[in-house]
Amino acid sequence: MLTDLVLKDARFCVIYHIHSTLLKRFNKGLSKTLGRSDRSSYGNSPGMLAQFDSQQFQI
Repeated sequence: MLTDLVLKDARFCVIYHIHSTLLKRFNKGLSKTLGRSDRSSYGNSPGMLAQFDSQQFQI
């Protein structure tokens, strides 16, 4: 039972790491397309990205 828990935890860490890496890469690409070097203007959280996307679609 304990090993089960450890495996689940490890799997979550790997998934989270991959997700955050992809998110950082996506943010870099996004800032390049906008012609901005700073990513701080729209943050790193998925919520901020989703908000940014919805604004883009409204235009």
